[in-house]
Amino acid sequence: MENYTNSRFWRKTLRDGLTLPLMAQRTVSLVPGARLSLYADAGHAPFFDDSARFNDELASFVREANRDASKKVDGVEKE
Repeated sequence: MENYTNSRFWRKTLRDGLTLPLMAQRTVSLVPGARLSLYADAGHAPFFDDSARFNDELASFVREANRDASKKVDGVEKE
């Protein structure tokens, strides 16, 4: 994961009974470049509850991570 330091993404569902949105916000605040995506109508498994949105966001994350990785050779930024 060291090659993806600019590609952090955190998903949080608002109806999740296991973790609070505040914890997701705190986690994101501690990770440089992190983004938070909140799912208002999903429970603990947004990949089931809102699979279309989840898959779109996951695909976008992977594209971004691949772009970031292609800018590096052996973990070092290309010039």
